[in-house]
Amino acid sequence: MFQDHSTHSNSTIEPVKWGDFATRLLSVFVWTLGLLVIVSASNVSASEWRCGTEINGSASADQAVTEPALRTSLSVEAVDAFTSVDLPGLKLKLPDVTFVPEVEAESLAWLRSASAAKVSVTLLADRPDFLGRTIAEVKESSNITASDWQLQLLNAGLAMLLPQGSRELRALVQAEDQAISAEIGMWADQNAATSYHVSTFPASAGINLPSVTDAVGRFVVVDGIIQSIEHQEWRSYLNFGKDWRRDFTIALGKETRESLFGAQDFQSRLDRLVGAKTRVRGVIENRGGPYIALHNLAWFCVMSE
Repeated sequence: MFQDHSTHSNSTIEPVKWGDFATRLLSVFVWTLGLLVIVSASNVSASEWRCGTEINGSASADQAVTEPALRTSLSVEAVDAFTSVDLPGLKLKLPDVTFVPEVEAESLAWLRSASAAKVSVTLLADRPDFLGRTIAEVKESSNITASDWQLQLLNAGLAMLLPQGSRELRALVQAEDQAISAEIGMWADQNAATSYHVSTFPASAGINLPSVTDAVGRFVVVDGIIQSIEHQEWRSYLNFGKDWRRDFTIALGKETRESLFGAQDFQSRLDRLVGAKTRVRGVIENRGGPYIALHNLAWFCVMSE
């Protein structure tokens, strides 16, 4: 059984056209090595979710802020490119979010409206990414309790959560989950060919979401319940159906599973996740059935009991 799964998982992926959005996401994926949040048919609060290393009880370690906050004006050139005369030579972007074509114009309009007044900018990195952009926290400077731009964008369904570091994610997870539950912004689309939110549940479960089998070749958020787990020397398979040749599977490589549960006791601790409600994000591959190879633990969450 394990050998069959391993052999099939190494088969050639059927060619698909991912489009510009997926291409951008894959570039980020390669750079950061890139959630899974658990969902149920009824609404749940983000306080019940454990994501990444929180699944094993370890808290996220926020990256240190390298610069003090700066009150400045921003020029928004694109959804992921801001500049300021007070930060010459820097092109800024928000951390841990990405934008999709379907709502990009609306997202850009929101950002330009929010930048009409001066804002508070805090650099979160001392060097740019591979595209020359420096990640920065941005919030209204006139209100010290104002939420970050990415939090507001996620809450409005105008951005997708895409963790890229070790920053605290709980508030962002909650904001996105509220938008998903309300089906607003990008999450309003329930078309099987274009939706960014899909499910592993069978139609009989009454979940009003497109099937993950309709999302091969696209970057999506997938909800499901782990049915079984298979362990092999170099990876573990999280199966979401009785037949892995047809049903959805998440593959955890050796380093990924050991980062989550350690090298000695990963099998028994992973096995405790059977029956857990989960949400994962990534590009759906076709390896017999729909399949995600997970490399970024922050893209994987489990609902706490």
